[in-house]
Amino acid sequence: MKKKAPVKAKKAKKEKSIIINDREIIELDKLKNHPRNYRSHNDDQLAHIISSIKKHGIYKNIVVASDNIVLAGHGVLKAAIQMGLKEIPIVRLNINSNHTEALKVLAGDNEISRLAEIDDRELSEILKLVNDREGLMGTGYDEMM
Repeated sequence: MKKKAPVKAKKAKKEKSIIINDREIIELDKLKNHPRNYRSHNDDQLAHIISSIKKHGIYKNIVVASDNIVLAGHGVLKAAIQMGLKEIPIVRLNINSNHTEALKVLAGDNEISRLAEIDDRELSEILKLVNDREGLMGTGYDEMM
């Protein structure tokens, strides 16, 4: 797939525009896990990711550095490999995997979501509805949770 230049979104006059990176398709065997990735993906989590990919496709970007090292999406990559996929969409950042900015993406992708507040009641209602209609596989939850 031909690589396109990132598109810049327009913002207010005094603010910088943000970069919107295009997705590209790459062969799985060209990607490598970041050696400093500190999270692991167990079989249960991978089963949920695989179920989600089968039902909805790949909607969460795998983010890679300029040297094809994965910065975000290690679990999706591992699931895609287990599924026998040959290619996957990625977003490529124009940084080396050892650069501080790459390490910030690696940590930020894993940690920023932990700062969100959860409405436990709403989550419980959603999971009950989903479980009653289709089951919880692909949500990251099971009936015991």
